[in-house]
Amino acid sequence: APLILNAHLDTVESTEGLVTKEKDGAIYSAGPTVLGADDRAGVAALLEGVESALESGVSRGDIFLVFTVCEEQGVRGARFLETGRLPRAPFYSFDAGEPAGTCINSAAGRLSLSVTVRGKEAPAWAPEEGVDAIAVTAKAADSLKWGRTDEWSSMNTGVIKGGRSAETVAGEAYLEIGIRSVKRELLEEYTRKTRRAFCSAAEEAGACADIEIAEDYPPLDTPADAPVCRMALLAAERAGLAGALARSGAGFDANRLSAAGFEAVSMGIGYKNAHSPAEYIEEKELAGSALLVRSLIECYGKER
Repeated sequence: APLILNAHLDTVESTEGLVTKEKDGAIYSAGPTVLGADDRAGVAALLEGVESALESGVSRGDIFLVFTVCEEQGVRGARFLETGRLPRAPFYSFDAGEPAGTCINSAAGRLSLSVTVRGKEAPAWAPEEGVDAIAVTAKAADSLKWGRTDEWSSMNTGVIKGGRSAETVAGEAYLEIGIRSVKRELLEEYTRKTRRAFCSAAEEAGACADIEIAEDYPPLDTPADAPVCRMALLAAERAGLAGALARSGAGFDANRLSAAGFEAVSMGIGYKNAHSPAEYIEEKELAGSALLVRSLIECYGKER
């Protein structure tokens, strides 16, 4: 049976000049850059696993390798993948930080909100003549729940800016909000609450709030009994790994492929401290991921 294997080529930051070091069975960056195991380790696992399967001569079906770009920018690259050129085959994205053998069948989708609050500038010594956009923004934000909002969801703001000087009542404030949830209905609910909070605070103060909403990627929700999950666990067992299903707050190429009608999951490759200079991956996790790729190829090959 055909099989689609995926990893992304980009890293969250540049790895130009990367030098690696090995310590206690793990690979680290020896300099100030990120290691980029997310997702270089996924790329390496696919190439090694496929090469090993081909060299062994095991029975196999068609293998499709899909390498994407811009995954770290809201899973943008997979949005433009020409899925019509692929068979409707199981899709395995090797990209998650969980241990090798872990199958992520449920992962968060993300909505991005860009909020601009427009008040009225005034001299700081005459605040009653103005409408403080920063104060309006703070009041709205204070009425919302941030961080872990429920078992399935989270909200975060990473960009806040506004005003021109401490001598001037701020006429404008801007912030960016990310809402994540594995449940689409909760994404929509938190978006409504956020919109209502900012619009209400602005109206009460005599300001206005402009809110732009964009879906970065949809949630992934592949049933636990789907063939793509059952085969992942079987392949993990045959590769000597502790296979398990799991849920993730991150997003993957698998999210987009699932929305496009593919049975899709994301597989753990075992990196730690992703998106930071402290990132590392244990050699056993990298080797286990490559073994799992080969095991998947063998399992699907027996279904020919």
